[in-house]
Amino acid sequence: MSDRQRSAHDLRSLEQAGQPVFTVAAMRVVDRLAVERFGIPSIVLMENAARSIAAVVEARLMPGASVICCGPGNNGGDGYALARHLHNAGWEVLIVATTTLDELSGDACTNAKVALRMGLPTTVATPPNQVDVLQGFEGADLIVDALFGTGLSRPPAGSTAALIDVINSQRLRANPRPLVLSVDLPSGLNGDTGRPIDVSGRTCVKADLTVTLGGLKQGLLEVHASEFAGTVIVGDIGVPRELLEDHASGSTKPPGSG
Repeated sequence: MSDRQRSAHDLRSLEQAGQPVFTVAAMRVVDRLAVERFGIPSIVLMENAARSIAAVVEARLMPGASVICCGPGNNGGDGYALARHLHNAGWEVLIVATTTLDELSGDACTNAKVALRMGLPTTVATPPNQVDVLQGFEGADLIVDALFGTGLSRPPAGSTAALIDVINSQRLRANPRPLVLSVDLPSGLNGDTGRPIDVSGRTCVKADLTVTLGGLKQGLLEVHASEFAGTVIVGDIGVPRELLEDHASGSTKPPGSG
């Protein structure tokens, strides 16, 4: 790992903080009620997510070259918004998308259009562009996995699986190698069990750092999840505390509880 990377807290620091823990289903309810009951626009939650992730990056790395891998849903939308914040902080940004802009919708489409209007370099990870995609990863100090979050129910396939393989291969690069950061969950990981959806684990991102959004997903506490999630940090997205308290399935041990 590059000496540009600063030290990070590991999962033990989370366990000492009494963090609330959520199932994937409960976290979806929290997100929905933040919008429906409290009137927080969903794009505000996405913006808060991006700002939280950017703050984590800023605390660990000096600006350099980054590759932001964006999927088709809200996880990808977080990535597009993050690309804007990293660019504004002085990072060289390359967005690697799994879909074209025409295939996006909602908040993800909005943030992708902003990135386009800013002129942020973007390539689509389809077979004709595979060489360009591989070249884009060369020399990257940071690789962001914003491909899939908690909504994935089957193993990644096709060009997305190939992109995950590229991400994981970069971790084997000789020093200095990039920091791999996953947004919410490593793509391909089940948020409840902490195990890859693909039992072989070949189509699951192996991250150095996971910024899980809104609340700690219970699967990330499993010992076997650490191979894929690395260090886990909870990113605040501005959800009312009352919602988190009402829907948590438990909490990690507070200080002094043994």
